[in-house]
Amino acid sequence: MFGHAKIVHVLEGAAQVDTATGIHELTPGSAMTLGAGMWCSVRPAPTVRLWTLYFDESFLRAHMRWVLADTTRVRPGVHPDAWTSCTALCAATRPA
Repeated sequence: MFGHAKIVHVLEGAAQVDTATGIHELTPGSAMTLGAGMWCSVRPAPTVRLWTLYFDESFLRAHMRWVLADTTRVRPGVHPDAWTSCTALCAATRPA
């Protein structure tokens, strides 16, 4: 376990991420947020290029409250006042 919140963003390739809530597939453009004290294991599938940021969770929540001020424009469970520190996934979408 790690003492900070984590954001993982996939640039290219794919990765399987094991967390307490299950196995998640991250593809290019997708991101995952995980709260402090939560564990994860990232495995390339078969290769991946990604970046990871580690935050003090209270700082992340304060910043996200400022960025996501209108709670009606955010998916349920993603706004920092509703987030339980469990895995939050944001899938990439591509124009048709």
